[in-house]
Amino acid sequence: MIEQDRAPHDSSIDAGRSIDWGQTSTVYVEHRPGPPESFYWMLRAMGIGTVGQRIHDMGTGTGALARRFARQGCNVTGIDISAEQIEAAPQLAERERLAVEFKVAPAEGTGLADQSFDIITACQSWLYFKKPAVCGGVKRLLAPSGRLVTADLGWLPPVEGIARGSEG
Repeated sequence: MIEQDRAPHDSSIDAGRSIDWGQTSTVYVEHRPGPPESFYWMLRAMGIGTVGQRIHDMGTGTGALARRFARQGCNVTGIDISAEQIEAAPQLAERERLAVEFKVAPAEGTGLADQSFDIITACQSWLYFKKPAVCGGVKRLLAPSGRLVTADLGWLPPVEGIARGSEG
């Protein structure tokens, strides 16, 4: 595990455990395809995920949201703190012949250009970010009238093998 993969987060989250997201990459690729279709229907109803939108997916993991938005005709950049997650993400995008830019970076300091995104998403990841730093970055990265979407989805309790295996 490389130190960079450890999510810097509030000690009240995940019982204070430091999480190595890279250890879950293989399981995520195989068993976590991303949000259900209804999630994307709701986003489209709000004008999110439309052709040509510039979308930044923070905490992209293996890129499930990023790839879906690319399929919908968006220009997508996904970042994640885990090098292993980002290693898996472009391989999945290439299989689907999708153009998505993936980069290893913390949400709190992406190195991306000011006002370069119409939409910023964070699905299953917002709670792990250092809020003051990431909020400043979101404001800087969003174009005027840009929007931030955060989402959390419920998963099965970790008693079942696949769910247990994909927990950090």
